[in-house]
Amino acid sequence: MFVSRQRTHGLLAAMSFAALAAAAFAGEPAATLDRLSLMSAYLFVLMIGFVLLVGPLRAVRTGRAMLNHTLRRDVAIWCGIIGLVHLVAGTAESMTPGYMDVFVVHAVSAPPAAVRETFFLWSTVIGFIVGILVVMLLALSNNRSLAWLGQIRWKRLHRLSYFVFGLTILHGVGFQVLESRGRAGYAALLGMTGIVCIAQVLGLLAVRRRSGH
Repeated sequence: MFVSRQRTHGLLAAMSFAALAAAAFAGEPAATLDRLSLMSAYLFVLMIGFVLLVGPLRAVRTGRAMLNHTLRRDVAIWCGIIGLVHLVAGTAESMTPGYMDVFVVHAVSAPPAAVRETFFLWSTVIGFIVGILVVMLLALSNNRSLAWLGQIRWKRLHRLSYFVFGLTILHGVGFQVLESRGRAGYAALLGMTGIVCIAQVLGLLAVRRRSGH
């Protein structure tokens, strides 16, 4: 089991660093932070989506709720790491006079500056809330915390992942509006939201059918 998890972490690390390195060196050095911010953002959404799909898909197959799963936990750990990379890169990119000038105060496209300032404020606040929750969940993603809290309480705390996912989508949509990224970004965020929501409903129904409710 230990060796298997080591390999899983090694594979996740290699994939994560390869994607971030590809983004970092894909273009002009001046836009490195922007590319890192985008790549880490989409990786985070993809990985947290996977984490939230593992349980429901197993419930659909077996009719049983899943309390703990090592692959899900390992992916969640790297999801959290990627999320923190995005927090650092995104903050460094957006908290600058140049960004505020181009995308908030003097943006040429709709919505107007007053609305953009509101979007920027709340999207940024939401991003930091997500960062705090990610740090907390990372701190609990170990066997010692699982043994100390017990599976039930540990699972309840990790249900904050759903809250993190929802806030992440709101944060992403806010910055999509500010940066006018186009329809593909909205489609990716809303598509993942739809997939996760449908899977959760199907998993819940499968568990209820098996239990006779």
